[in-house]
Amino acid sequence: MLIRSVLDEKRKGMWFFFAAMDLYEATGEGSYLAYAKEIYPGIVLQRVESLLEYEYVTDTPISVYLREAFCAGADILLANAANPFGLTRSQEDSGKGFFTWNEGVKHPLLGNTARLLSAVQTACQAYRYSAEKQYLVLAYHQLNWLLGNNPFGVCLISGLCREHEPPVRYPEGFRSDDAGALVLHGTGPQAPEVDLPRFTSPSDGSPDENTNGFSLYNNAQYIKALAFLKRIPVARPK
Repeated sequence: MLIRSVLDEKRKGMWFFFAAMDLYEATGEGSYLAYAKEIYPGIVLQRVESLLEYEYVTDTPISVYLREAFCAGADILLANAANPFGLTRSQEDSGKGFFTWNEGVKHPLLGNTARLLSAVQTACQAYRYSAEKQYLVLAYHQLNWLLGNNPFGVCLISGLCREHEPPVRYPEGFRSDDAGALVLHGTGPQAPEVDLPRFTSPSDGSPDENTNGFSLYNNAQYIKALAFLKRIPVARPK
């Protein structure tokens, strides 16, 4: 009934389009494809697979525009990654630089893990559609930083690199045996407007929540980044 009401009301928006394409792919019912055609949102980057399926069944030119969009984003990341680590720099007003946050922000930003994983996703998508090796190298540089190629020599994913295990800030009552493969917030800034890395190493005492803490969002971003990496190369099924 809910699906039928959505179809009858012709609700618009990319998420309704994605749902319509998912239902069409699962059931083959033409009404879902017809609905998707009516509300096609254009080139959006939140769920590329739905757009590729739409391109495949309707011959709408999409891939070329995805290539332009992802390569444009990756080129910005590349321009900000000219350093020995290949680490890309943020250009956001709330935290420009590799690690910094602005004086006006009340609390320091979390470490840069989530931002680096987002960069990996963009770089992998750019490489997927262009086959330009520089984008793949960019993605690996960000992953290498998280896996221990950083000034602290510490892997930022618990349980993944036993020789470089990071100290983790656990919530009260939480133990290391309760979960593994925790993606930490990562390297943060030493102080406002000081673009130098900070992370609590094993010899530094109690781990800091902003760098040595973790979140499900970080883990989701990590899984998403690996998924984009695993899709290279890819061919649409016939």
